[in-house]
Amino acid sequence: MPERPARADDQYRYDRTTPAAAAAETGSAVVSRFGVGQDRRLSMGQARAAQPDNYVPFRTRFLAWWHGLDPEAVVKHPGEAKELGSQTIEIDHEPTPEELDGIRRELLQLLWGEGFIEPGGADYILKLLKPTAPSPDKTVLDLAAGLCGGAKAISDKYGLWLDAMEPDPRLLAAAEAFCERKGLSNKIKLSGCDMDAPQVPKKKYDSIYARERFYLFPDKRVLLNAIVGGLKPGGQLVFTDLVLEDRGQEKEAVKVWREALPVRPYLWTKKEYEVALRELKFDVRIFADETDSFRGNVLRGWSDFASALNDDTLVRQFVDVLVTEAEQWQHQVRALESGQVRFLRVHAIFHGNKIRLMSDP
Repeated sequence: MPERPARADDQYRYDRTTPAAAAAETGSAVVSRFGVGQDRRLSMGQARAAQPDNYVPFRTRFLAWWHGLDPEAVVKHPGEAKELGSQTIEIDHEPTPEELDGIRRELLQLLWGEGFIEPGGADYILKLLKPTAPSPDKTVLDLAAGLCGGAKAISDKYGLWLDAMEPDPRLLAAAEAFCERKGLSNKIKLSGCDMDAPQVPKKKYDSIYARERFYLFPDKRVLLNAIVGGLKPGGQLVFTDLVLEDRGQEKEAVKVWREALPVRPYLWTKKEYEVALRELKFDVRIFADETDSFRGNVLRGWSDFASALNDDTLVRQFVDVLVTEAEQWQHQVRALESGQVRFLRVHAIFHGNKIRLMSDP
């Protein structure tokens, strides 16, 4: 893969508690490949004058990199560079970790839709839940709420009230603000969730669902036992997750993706999920590898976003977050393309009369 466009801080990393703390400590250095110097406010025309022979707008460089080309290959020769007039990139101040975290949430919603941090948006979450036949008289739990876009879509479509849990404290605070802004605070009851020891109210829910977050829970047995305990007899579990095809030797693309993640992943294999669900007396109705579809959604989302980038409105903080996020998604796409990481969709109905914990003999 070509080297990604440089960013202001190559040590930038997200963290659940102090996202991008290192980036907040950098000086006034800016992304040189984007045609920006070190002034606090620099017109793109001035930047062009400073680099007369090789200036290429950020959007062009980013598109080249995203599509697998060397960004340097699109550098124009003398006399070919396009004048950009008074376009500007503003650098008001060094962002705090909280501000960078907010920029990332804004970026994710530009990519995937308001209230969403994963591909597919409202259409996909409604498709995911359709087999459970949601209705106003059913109790539903979103076990990985994100910004609550999915919970909002379900509430709006089916007129139901639901509970939602979010493990990330900052996402939880942002989800609460989102629900307040949308007038949903009374319809969506939000709470935190401890990934090490998730607690689900006993026998309360007709259905529990989650999108691409189980792979971050350290102990899947603890998680699934908590879910079983929270389902009513005949309750339904729906989730999507990133899984391993097998536990063979780790491929390089998977290693790169895993090491670039801000938190450690704990991936199960498809077989391990299948065995665990059967042991817990689930009737598995859907157990589908939808990797190709998911990968397509990711690539389309980023391609559409990159094509719509407007150099006039870019700010340096946004550019830093954008390049970091794009790099992480590219790592994930490469891991999926390796065949060792897969995107799994599951729909299962709990029929156990007596709950058998996986730790039971």
